[in-house]
Amino acid sequence: MIRRLYVDTPGGQVHVRRSGDGSPIVLLHQSPSSGAMWEPVFAHLAASGFGAIAPDMQGHGNSFRPAAPPAIADYAACMVAVMDALGLERVDLVGHHTGALVAAQIAADYPDRVRKLVLWGLAMYVDALRASRERLKNERPPDYDVQGNELVSFWSRQRSLAGEAFTAELGVRAMIEMLQTGSARPWGHWAGQQCEREAVLARVAHPALVMGGERDPLWPGIEAAASLIPHARFHVLRGAGLYVTDEFPEEFARLVTQFLET
Repeated sequence: MIRRLYVDTPGGQVHVRRSGDGSPIVLLHQSPSSGAMWEPVFAHLAASGFGAIAPDMQGHGNSFRPAAPPAIADYAACMVAVMDALGLERVDLVGHHTGALVAAQIAADYPDRVRKLVLWGLAMYVDALRASRERLKNERPPDYDVQGNELVSFWSRQRSLAGEAFTAELGVRAMIEMLQTGSARPWGHWAGQQCEREAVLARVAHPALVMGGERDPLWPGIEAAASLIPHARFHVLRGAGLYVTDEFPEEFARLVTQFLET
């Protein structure tokens, strides 16, 4: 069963999904997404004795929107405030893309609050990703014209990224999550491009599992990111892409729980 609640933080209310009552795992989503992206793995994590906590980061989902675009450190501080509100002293962190960078920032800035990390799609912007970096750095707020071209373009891109895993249900969820960000849609990407990744990753002293799949758009730089974390191991989930929790929910959860249990 998925429970929903709001918690108060210094910036505003944050919406949270919870499932299971075991050892706490805080799951941080990609951008522009929400905690809904983790729902396919909730039951698998609960079956392994873990309690999943999936907040909507500020500016995403049903959480408050800040007055100005946050930095990755701001996202991290807000998620620690969520942990405080829920009485979670020390947790395992699982992050996906922007959420993975936020998880690494939490580990670097609040080391006593983290036990282990699992990071999906965390990448360094190697030469092969130069065009992707420029696109994200220069991403503009959406322009919703009367023809709905922005919506068609977003739907088509998610269909391409999901590949054979794409379903109408997945597309609708992604579209809703994107629309919930409104004009703040690029904020998470902007924060990610402004973050000094190498410096942050070098400060992560925790055991970490960095994962990626060859169909992930940031695939060329994921192993490079793993190499910068002192106590990280790198794992390839064959055939996986951006929507790994929809493509391989059971396998993803198994890899997460095996690492956390060792």
